[in-house]
Amino acid sequence: MAKQLLLETRVLTTPKYHPDVVLYAVGRYSFEDEVRIPSKLLHFDSAEAEVTVEHLRPDLALYLPQGQILLVEIRVTHAVTAEKAAWAAKTNRAMQEIDLSDLSDDDLLDKAHFSHRLFHDTANKQWIHNPKGAQKAAEKLLR
Repeated sequence: MAKQLLLETRVLTTPKYHPDVVLYAVGRYSFEDEVRIPSKLLHFDSAEAEVTVEHLRPDLALYLPQGQILLVEIRVTHAVTAEKAAWAAKTNRAMQEIDLSDLSDDDLLDKAHFSHRLFHDTANKQWIHNPKGAQKAAEKLLR
């Protein structure tokens, strides 16, 4: 149901990106810094469900107007595997997870609540890999 709604509406709010503090050293001094990217409402041109990307099959591939692709995993029974997370980082693919595992049967029947959780709520979303965030963290390390 979630996949179909995303395919039809072509809207999704990404979670904010705020990984652990980036630590780096310059000479004898050490510093810490943060990488923050705010959540964002995305409008995508098209999407495909269960498309094979290399050897993995994410739940959805969202095609953004700028030519970017966001891979989405919808968590109902289990989280994204370590293999998928490592692959996303290694290949520098944008991937996020939407956690719907805590929804009750009543929540699923409440269209307004379900739509809010799927499209707009960011508390149930997390980045598996964010290429822009990873690049910003690397730049901070190279200072």
